[in-house]
Amino acid sequence: MEKAKNEKKKEYYKEGVKACLRKNEKVEAVPNMYEELIKSLTAREAHIKKLYNETKQIKRLRV
Repeated sequence: MEKAKNEKKKEYYKEGVKACLRKNEKVEAVPNMYEELIKSLTAREAHIKKLYNETKQIKRLRV
């Protein structure tokens, strides 16, 4: 949205973001929400990787 070159495109993207937000959310908070989502995603991916490695170790013990 901020990288758009002309004002018309900036407004277009801003309206699109407003359409996706809930009642209490504001456009200014979108970058913070994005950062929180990225942190959450990386934490979940790390947890999944850890569980995968643990199952691999358990399978090695059984055989």
